Parts: sequence; C-alpha cells; structure tokens
Amino acid sequence: MRLEEAKQELYGNYCRSCINDILGVHLKPNECYYQYYSQICPGCGERHHLVTEAAGMGKVKLFIMSGKRINNMPELGTSH
Repeated sequence: MRLEEAKQELYGNYCRSCINDILGVHLKPNECYYQYYSQICPGCGERHHLVTEAAGMGKVKLFIMSGKRINNMPELGTSH
C-alpha cells in the first residue's frame, strides 16, 4: 500500500501514536490536526483525539517517506 492510500485510511480513524507505529514515523503532537472530540482508537483501544491530517513538519516527514511501501497496514473494515 502506498502512503497516500494509507493516509486516507488512517486519518480520522487512528491516534497519533498508532499512526507513528503503523507508518514508522515520529509525528509530534504539534505536527497534527485532531478531531474535536476524543474517541476510542481501534489501534490501541484507548481514548484519544484522532488525527485528521498532518501539519507543518508532519507533512514534510510524510513527504520524505512518500516513496516507501506500507506493509503493516491494519484492516480497517470497522471504523468508528
């Protein structure tokens, strides 16, 4: 799976920590935009404000890895 496909699946469904684990990046809290209300993240099972998009340096970090394949992408059949 390519990064663009992974981002479409992950944004709005996972917390920053799980996105870091899945994509192999280190997004910091200020490098993401979040949903207003917290929800249960299906990746870790904890309540978090889920990531809706990368911001600032987060976009740069994702751009740098944009040519890499994402092999450990979880199945997202049941989100929210």
